[in-house]
Amino acid sequence: MRGMILLGVILVLAGSLATPVRGQAGRINLFVDSLYSKCWHYEEYGTYDVHVYVVHQNTPGATGCRFKLKPSGSAFGWTYMSETSPYTVTGNTRTGITVDYGACLASDILITTILYLKNAGSGYCTTLTPVADPAAASGAIEVYDCNGNVLAGTGQPLLINPRDNCSVWCNVLPVDDTTWGRVKALYE
Repeated sequence: MRGMILLGVILVLAGSLATPVRGQAGRINLFVDSLYSKCWHYEEYGTYDVHVYVVHQNTPGATGCRFKLKPSGSAFGWTYMSETSPYTVTGNTRTGITVDYGACLASDILITTILYLKNAGSGYCTTLTPVADPAAASGAIEVYDCNGNVLAGTGQPLLINPRDNCSVWCNVLPVDDTTWGRVKALYE
C-alpha cells in the first residue's frame, strides 16, 4: 500500500514539473532567418534587403503583446521599408505596436516580419532591441496571457556586426574578419 501511495505522489510531482506555468510572459526575440536561429547579422558590401523576424518565444500561452523596436543610435545603417503580420496590429514597430493574436498561442509566434534596406554600413556591435512601447502604462514590454493578465515580458536584440567586445545571446559561430572567416559566415 505504501508503495502505491509513493508511486502516486511521484506521478503527481512529475506531472506538475512537466506542465508549463501559466503567467510566463516569454521574450520578444529578433532573428534574420526564418528558422529563428540567427540573432546576429554580419553586413556585406553594397545595398540589399534584410528581413527581420520578430518572434514571441518561451511562453506557454499568450494572446498578444505590445512593444517597440529601438535601434542603437546613429550607427544603425538600415532604412525601414515595411512590415507585415498575420495578426491584428495597431501601430508599427518604429513608434510602438500592439499585436492581438486572436487566440491563445504558445511559442514560437511569428509576430511580424520587417523589411529593411541595408544602404549604409552599421557600426560594430550595433543593435535593434525590443523595448517598451512609450504609450504603455506599465513602462515594460507587455504580454497578454491567456487569462487576460498583463505581464512584463523581456526582449533580446538583433546584433549587427558582432565583435569580441559585444555579446550575442543566441548561439554564434565565431568569425574572424578575414577571408576565411567570411567564407565560414556564408555557411552559418
